[in-house]
Amino acid sequence: MKACGVKLDLVAYNIAIRAACMRLDSIKACKLLKEMKGLGFDPNVVTYENVIGACVKQGCMEEAIAMRNEMLKHGYPLNVVVETNLMKGFCLQGKLDNALDLISNMAKNGVEPNNVSYSVLIEGCCRRGNMEKAYDLYKQMKQKGLSPNVFNINELIRGFLRHERRLEASNLFDEAVSSGVANVFTYNNLIYWLCNEGRVREACDLWDKMLNKGVEPTVVSYNILILGYCKQGSIEIAKDVFSGMLEKGIKPNVITYTTLMDGHFKKGEIEQAFEMYNQMVGFGLSPSDFTFNTVINGLCKAGLTSDATNILKKFMNEGFTPMCMTYNCIICGYMTEGNIRLARDTYDQMCQNGISPNIVTYTCLIDGYCKHDNLDLALKMREEMESKGLDLDIAAYNALIDGCSKNGNMESALGFLRELSEVGLAPTTAVYNSLIWGYCNLNNMKAAFGLHKEMQKEGIPCDLATYTTLINGSLRIGNVVLALEKYAEILKNGIIPDFITYSVLIKGLCNNGEIENARKLFDELSRKNILPDVLVYNSLIAGYFRRGNVDEAFQLHYEMLDKGLEPSAETYDILVNGGFEGNVSKPDT
Repeated sequence: MKACGVKLDLVAYNIAIRAACMRLDSIKACKLLKEMKGLGFDPNVVTYENVIGACVKQGCMEEAIAMRNEMLKHGYPLNVVVETNLMKGFCLQGKLDNALDLISNMAKNGVEPNNVSYSVLIEGCCRRGNMEKAYDLYKQMKQKGLSPNVFNINELIRGFLRHERRLEASNLFDEAVSSGVANVFTYNNLIYWLCNEGRVREACDLWDKMLNKGVEPTVVSYNILILGYCKQGSIEIAKDVFSGMLEKGIKPNVITYTTLMDGHFKKGEIEQAFEMYNQMVGFGLSPSDFTFNTVINGLCKAGLTSDATNILKKFMNEGFTPMCMTYNCIICGYMTEGNIRLARDTYDQMCQNGISPNIVTYTCLIDGYCKHDNLDLALKMREEMESKGLDLDIAAYNALIDGCSKNGNMESALGFLRELSEVGLAPTTAVYNSLIWGYCNLNNMKAAFGLHKEMQKEGIPCDLATYTTLINGSLRIGNVVLALEKYAEILKNGIIPDFITYSVLIKGLCNNGEIENARKLFDELSRKNILPDVLVYNSLIAGYFRRGNVDEAFQLHYEMLDKGLEPSAETYDILVNGGFEGNVSKPDT
């Protein structure tokens, strides 16, 4: 029109501006608006609404506010559509206070917010974790005679569950069900939360209530329940749910199959996992990045990292682009298998492919190097990490502290502990356990117990590993009384000893001549239906020989055979040498 010399009128400009706004080209829209005003045309309120909406959607809040102010100067009144658009923009930018100021300003100027205004703010408050304000807005809606819809309720339920406020979520859910507005998404929210908390039985009860209310589950509903069963290791029940889904005529999607594959991998059922993969492909579903990464991770966790590396090449030929997480799985897999060279090669390949390592990558490398007595390489990784502006997390610090402690370098370990606190991280039970183990290994029990007291003072939980390490250290230096005091403390604190704790105690007590106390603990294992291993039997047999009680020593040997335990070379060494020292002849065995 312009090229032909046709005079543009107000209608033409409004249409062109609306077109630019629909294309989300706010710069073009603003330019046309300015040009239009220059020709003496006054934009109408709809034109301003369109331009402001486009600016908000593109995140240009300064321009949007300028347009709103210009609209008011032209004599147009405060507009609920414009204000709601601005609220949405502020919420998207995380400026919740600005959005809330707008609704207050509307009320002062006699403009009533509508359902959309409240919905925008409720969603914004929930996303920012301000659940009190979100619920307050929900109540305001009801007081003003506005009916909150199911989307408002679902948003509030999700927000309450995210912030561990189950009671408020449950009350809202009950309200939605009783009023008849609850939909499948409402039920999905609660079912997902219950499954995530490991409360699958309760999730199933809620599932049954959903069906009784005539609400039909979707593929998402089934995926949630399948995930819940897989997380608790009940892969067979998960597959029963999958079969029920197929019988109902609901088509599984790539998430359904990938979740079941992950469940099989976690159970070590590699063949079954690939059967699910092939079934998915056979149904014409294309694997997603989530699927590819699940396969890689599953193989690495199963100790088949070389297979994971080979299949990655196949996936890449099919169009998969590996990401940082993919390489992290392989690096950690090789480190766990003790193949440091291939872990480092994978790291180098990752960097060459232009993928930046993250904190998880470096933590895997640092932890692996420390566990395989390559502290120098771990420290080099730490320097490389810092040079890239990445801060160590608690897992990386723990790996370094553990590595130094295992090497007996307690000065460096304590240095990392101080550094950890200086950067604002709180030391964990695992960090202290590493330090305590290091001092116990050096027979420096004074320092070990000093750290134990520090843990108690700081409110850091002492777990079974803490006590077992202290018991072992005490018995190594011959302090039986202190070891038994710590064992009594375990029981007093309601911590259940495991086989390792019993083994440490029995062996240590036998080495210190406390054969009666050792036997009491040994008998306690039987009462708890815990089968002692050969090392425990060896400790007791040697203890009885040292006491000169040859009959009891051989009786334990026969008992060990009766229970199907294969004596070790050390067992026979104890029996032969102990027997000759006791000057007795060995019965035939």
